[in-house]
Amino acid sequence: MLERSSFYFFSALCVLLEKFILFTEKNADIPTLHLIFPLSCSILLLSIKRSDTMIKVAIVGYGNLGRGVECSLKQNPDMELVGVFTRRAPETVATDGATGYHMQDLVAKKNEIDVCILCGGSATDLPVQTPEITQHFNTVDSFDTHAKIPEHFAAVDQVAKENQTVSVISTGWDPGLFSLNRLYAQAIL
Repeated sequence: MLERSSFYFFSALCVLLEKFILFTEKNADIPTLHLIFPLSCSILLLSIKRSDTMIKVAIVGYGNLGRGVECSLKQNPDMELVGVFTRRAPETVATDGATGYHMQDLVAKKNEIDVCILCGGSATDLPVQTPEITQHFNTVDSFDTHAKIPEHFAAVDQVAKENQTVSVISTGWDPGLFSLNRLYAQAIL
């Protein structure tokens, strides 16, 4: 549970970033936004909508991270889980209530999904999946191979610009919250 002051800081940061996005949408040709930022805020930023509409989310990959994302989505009343997309046989994936689909069915659900949260591994899955899926969807990934983030950014950025989608890369703990904590500590010390 967040301390009250942390919650207010986090909320204020989200509001400032939302205002930045709205400003850039009106004043610049910036179809992509790449932030190293916590996953929950990343989802919020990806699909800024009126507060009375649901953000429709797909989980791509269902290991530990995918299960965690499913649990997190249940805590957010403005988000609807469309389904879990996997390379395995969907009937063998034991979700916590979500409908399982094969990866091949993802593009067919394009009009039902606002954002895909990519829960694959950084070594082999995300370098391939993020650019491929960003061709069709807004995406959030947790790519964490620090030395390869610039290369990953370049590949995903090009695809996102060409397809007018948004991709938030390298979100989560490290890079992400831990990186922000390290930055604050270095600024103080």
